[in-house]
Amino acid sequence: MARCLAFNERSASAVSISPDIAVLLLTSPVQPPAAARPLHSTVSGTRPVACGLARLFHATEATGAACRALVRDLYFAPMHRDHPYLPSSRMPRSTMNAMGASYYQFCPVAKAMELLDERWTLLIIRELVTGSQHFNELRRGLPRMSPSLLSKRLQQLQRAGIVDRRPDGSSVCYVLTPAGSELRPVVEALGSWGVRWIGELGDADLDPKLLLWDMHRNIDHASIPEGRTVVHFEFPDAPRKARHWWLVITKEGADVCDVDPGYDVAVAITASLRRMVEIWRGDLSWSDALGAGLLEVDGPEAMRRALPGWFTLSAFASVPRPS
Repeated sequence: MARCLAFNERSASAVSISPDIAVLLLTSPVQPPAAARPLHSTVSGTRPVACGLARLFHATEATGAACRALVRDLYFAPMHRDHPYLPSSRMPRSTMNAMGASYYQFCPVAKAMELLDERWTLLIIRELVTGSQHFNELRRGLPRMSPSLLSKRLQQLQRAGIVDRRPDGSSVCYVLTPAGSELRPVVEALGSWGVRWIGELGDADLDPKLLLWDMHRNIDHASIPEGRTVVHFEFPDAPRKARHWWLVITKEGADVCDVDPGYDVAVAITASLRRMVEIWRGDLSWSDALGAGLLEVDGPEAMRRALPGWFTLSAFASVPRPS
């Protein structure tokens, strides 16, 4: 019966194995030697066995134990910069360490998703794309993400070359690198697809913190009256501690408050949290909500009429919905 030779490139030693044994060895689990771990496939895009079992030749004689030891030695390799089975064109190790679990595919979609499909990662990029730069700003856009996990994900994105951490006075800021900025159309396309094809929102998806934070960064400041303008939101259906919110708006910026800031209120809005989210997403217009009695606006008539023009709505509000 024809036999195959498995060649160990590191030690220049070889043992012969039959084809059926070769298949068995390549498909069976083997135990790693001490102080070793599987080679990360981000480098080659295929299982690392292909790097070590590079040559198969016709030969004779074999011992199963020797063959299994050889495959174990080749498949599991110590991770260091000069490992002989790493291609010379490999990624920097910092990028490899930032990757998640590998799909063991050479497809560029699979390679990108090894980094991007970890929980919260794309939402962090969403926040950076929409203008958040400081840690606390990112937290306010991701109110249900723990600070420790946010810090961990930012470090992974830094190592992957997606985010740059820069000094900003006594603080630091996070900005997208050119590689990170190229993800903007990806985020926008995902958002548009989600608006068109993802169904009804669950109650747990309705977050007043995220709603007010998104509203505060989508204000047309040129349309705001001179001086300070305060808009009070009341969501009767929200948990008691999350029912009242205030936007304090000036020509220079806006602040979100979950306690009364003590300023005179220009306009007060009362609506269910779900209806306000639908208005913000573009599922329901201001005029339709008012006409149907789903929204109450209190204040001087001029302010009430001008209110919808103060906000530019979500970036996805204009996405056409399927009929």
